[in-house]
Amino acid sequence: MEPIVIARAPGHISLGFADSPDLAPGEDLGEALISVAVNHHAYAIVTPSRDKDIRIACAEHNAAPDDDPMWGAELALPKAIARFLGVREGLSVLLCAQAPLRSGLGLSGSLTVSMVKALAFSCGLDLEAGEVAELAVSAMADTLGLASDGQHLHAAAYGGLNVINRARDQVQVEPLRLSAEVRQSLEAQLMLFEADCPTCLHSSKSYRSCTEMRDPAPAPSIQARRETCQSARLALEQGDLTAFADSLHWLWPERHRAAEASNDPFAVECYQIARDNGAIGGQLIGARQRGFLLLCPEAHQQRVTDSLTALGLQRWPLALEEQGVQVMEAVSRAGEISLPPIMQTLQRGIHLPQTQ
Repeated sequence: MEPIVIARAPGHISLGFADSPDLAPGEDLGEALISVAVNHHAYAIVTPSRDKDIRIACAEHNAAPDDDPMWGAELALPKAIARFLGVREGLSVLLCAQAPLRSGLGLSGSLTVSMVKALAFSCGLDLEAGEVAELAVSAMADTLGLASDGQHLHAAAYGGLNVINRARDQVQVEPLRLSAEVRQSLEAQLMLFEADCPTCLHSSKSYRSCTEMRDPAPAPSIQARRETCQSARLALEQGDLTAFADSLHWLWPERHRAAEASNDPFAVECYQIARDNGAIGGQLIGARQRGFLLLCPEAHQQRVTDSLTALGLQRWPLALEEQGVQVMEAVSRAGEISLPPIMQTLQRGIHLPQTQ
């Protein structure tokens, strides 16, 4: 049977926290984010090729703008990963995801870690989640000069619900201690909405002028965000989803500002309408405020759905995903090829998958 490796990684959403645009260059905040893996996945499919080069393709519906430094027309990041891992010929890689890369579900990072997992496995190495994430961070830095705090790559690699701490160059992943009942309740109350297209938002009859709506409050301070993140974590682990929603709501101005939505009051309007119809908290997700994540009791979800779809938003299915990056199917070619140098280094102490 022809060797093939199919790896996948879940999408993920960071709850209640945003990157900090007000940091000075080189300043380290030492912050944490609450990461929730969701059931929109990214896949990497690796098969043999007779070409003297490595062939990499990305599904058309996942394409980023041509000038995107990582996922544009040149697919710079996937090619950099292949070079970094020392894989230079004899393989074909197909990358695809179940939602657009800029949907706010972290699928760019998910594609990255799924490719690392698949390429390593095709060479006979079954890397752990942390090893996959660290390799992805190193590939971005060493071959493209792109800095990454690593948190989102770790979120994709680990899956599940975690607090991901960053301090200096270290990333630590700590699972949230949620009971099965709380997890089910959280999953039932989360709602995801995406814009079908950016222009359809602004054609809404209920769109209000920029002079009528502004940010609801000043952005919270760094220390306040730290404290609120801690409160949000405590609320989740105690099963108090109302208190958790309050934390999301308090941080709304920061998410609004970080998403560069401050000049577009439509985002504020959508959020307020959702709250008027029963949502108790939420945040913007995605580039150019394409989507909203809301926390809403099930009894009010139909009203929220009706009100937001009338404004041009579409509700997407959403479920929590416990699994991180993993190999879904594989017929390994380990033993048929010589390991690249970096793979030989990684091989020390790492379990090799069985050849089928």
